[in-house]
Amino acid sequence: MLMLWLSLLCQSVAGPAVVVTPTATVIDIDLRQLKGPLVRELAWSPDRSEFYLQTYEANRDASVRATYYHLIPATGGPPRSVDAAPGWAVAYQRWKAGQASPDDPTWKIDVAVEQKLLSAVSIPGGGDLARRHVGGIGGCSLGPHRQRQHLHDASERCSGG
Repeated sequence: MLMLWLSLLCQSVAGPAVVVTPTATVIDIDLRQLKGPLVRELAWSPDRSEFYLQTYEANRDASVRATYYHLIPATGGPPRSVDAAPGWAVAYQRWKAGQASPDDPTWKIDVAVEQKLLSAVSIPGGGDLARRHVGGIGGCSLGPHRQRQHLHDASERCSGG
């Protein structure tokens, strides 16, 4: 990700100058008024009349226990709970999660996921290291089934142009 940022930084930008304006608060959301203290998704409707906010409660292991969906008027007012995300919010999240640039579909993030099984050559166990015995000589060692480790390897590459 850093390499992508650096490569984009080093490219010369041809086009209009960027104008920076002061930030402005559009809406102030008090999460204490909503079910679910953690925010998962936020989207602004295409007509800019309301916000969609998805909150959730987590289990102790950080998995999702309960999900809540809220619509909040952009002009202020109380949030309204709904049963599911509105269609425009689903379309926005799908666009946001896309792997290709909306301006140039040839620029794409390529995600490669690979599962690997690694095996250790020798792991001392059962006090072998303390007795200066390694690999089952003069003591016990871990069986081959306990010397393996599953590795989930994911890599991302930006390509195109």
